[in-house]
Amino acid sequence: MDSITICNLALLKLGNAGIISFNDGTPQSGYCGLLFQPTLDEVMRSHEWSFAKQIVTLSQSSTPPLFDWFYSYQLPNDFSRLVGFNNFCENSPDLPFEIMGTSLLTDEPTANICYVRKITDSNFLDGITVDLVALRMAQKLAQPLGRSTQLEQVLLGEFQKTLEEARRIDESTSNGVRQKPLWVNSKLVNARWNGGF
Repeated sequence: MDSITICNLALLKLGNAGIISFNDGTPQSGYCGLLFQPTLDEVMRSHEWSFAKQIVTLSQSSTPPLFDWFYSYQLPNDFSRLVGFNNFCENSPDLPFEIMGTSLLTDEPTANICYVRKITDSNFLDGITVDLVALRMAQKLAQPLGRSTQLEQVLLGEFQKTLEEARRIDESTSNGVRQKPLWVNSKLVNARWNGGF
């Protein structure tokens, strides 16, 4: 669904007239143009949305970090939120790393990540994330467009409830059971990481 339609869904919740574009000269269009992409970014960072996940191998920078870490890797241009690093299983220790600016810093000689992409084309959104963006937009627009603080709070509550339900649905439909290698639960590996058998 395109960004103007999503904004019109938000305005409908406030009882306002819709917009034709972000530049149609109305207060609604000005506020929608200002708030749409930041609101979309916020919703995308709020969960590990399955439709927006991507797996990549990062390119190592030719210039290592000045201190603390051995390697620096360039994050993708559409990086929004890190989900996983180097495919380590749940029983393995966390790998130390740090995200600084547009780089991932670590002592690991390779870097494979799973991440949530930044979405700039709202046509890629699924139905429930469209609802979330529209609700959050409506909540943010309530004050500037002269609606009551009470309505703003009602919309915030509706957004939080819908977000919780959307996360539950996304997790239940996208997380299959991943087969672990035989060594993951071995006594030797557990002794190495946990200090004993």
